[in-house]
Formats: sequence, structure tokens, C-alpha cells
Amino acid sequence: ACDLSTSLTAIDIWLEENKIFEKDLLIITGDLFDKGLSFTQQGMPQLLQWWFKLAFKAMEHGLVVRVLEGTELHDRKQGKILVHATSIPKLAKFDCKYVYDIEVERLFNNELSILYLRDNHPGDICDITNKCNEAILHAGLQQVDIIAMHGNFSYHLPSVAKAPYYDEHKFLAMSSGFIVIG
Repeated sequence: ACDLSTSLTAIDIWLEENKIFEKDLLIITGDLFDKGLSFTQQGMPQLLQWWFKLAFKAMEHGLVVRVLEGTELHDRKQGKILVHATSIPKLAKFDCKYVYDIEVERLFNNELSILYLRDNHPGDICDITNKCNEAILHAGLQQVDIIAMHGNFSYHLPSVAKAPYYDEHKFLAMSSGFIVIG
């Protein structure tokens, strides 16, 4: 396991190498964290500095940021705290949102539609899949452009795994574009 500072440096390198700030959208598809953090924990000041640096740079470049809840034991809704922390006047134009529930969002003057699905959503796989379809229909769409989710498809797990997984074919039918899964 590496320390928080090393992880943040690796993320910074990835953001720069992939020219993320030249893009329109950054979706963090969960598990930004691997455990619950306390404010007194070593590395917390660096985390906050990193997040605010990301926020200011994203705002400067017009990068839209979405933070999807990941595995409950990892993220523990901490992404919500980071997003809330940036709701200050100097970051008023930072377009950032924390996503916890099944939701369809339209961005860029309705040119892009995204279905969000966090990990460990309550209900069984069939009910959750139906709720996703209902959310798409409720948004007035037949399909979305992108599905951003945190969870498993059958090919993510070994055949001996007992964990439930989503039917990738049903989700592919919901998207005219692609699926981003964390």
C-alpha cells in the first residue's frame, strides 16, 4: 500500500499525461478513497490541497467534474464532502457534482446524456436495472450517451465469485455510446 501523497502525485501525473484539462468532462467513477479518512490523518492537508488545485484548474479550463459514489466501505460518502468544500464564492463557476442515486443528467445544452449508477445501490440486480431504464425514460430518452457506474459485469468476476453482477447486454442496450465502470 502506498501513502496518500504518493497516490495524489500519481493521479496528477495521469491527469497531465492524458490532457484531462483539455477535455470537457471528468467522471470519477467511485473509489476515489480506499477507506474512511479523518481530518487528523496524515495526508489530509495534501488531499485538500490537491482537490482545491483540481477544482481551480478545472474551473479555469471549463472542465465539468462528476464524483460518483463507489464501494461504501471505500468512499464512505467522502466525495460529497470534497464537492461541498468547493462551494465557495471563488469557485462559483466550478461545475462539480456528487452523485449518489440513480440519475440521468444532460450536459452541454442537452448534447450529452449520462446515466449514473453507484456501487451497492439498494435492491436486487433486476430492480436496479429496471430503475436505470425508468430513469432514462423519465428523462425523455430511449438511451443515454454514456453510462457511468461502479459495479460488476459477469466478466469482472471469477466464476467462483458469489457477488451479484449486472447483465452487460442490458446495460449496453441502455447506451448509444459507451459504459465507464469503476
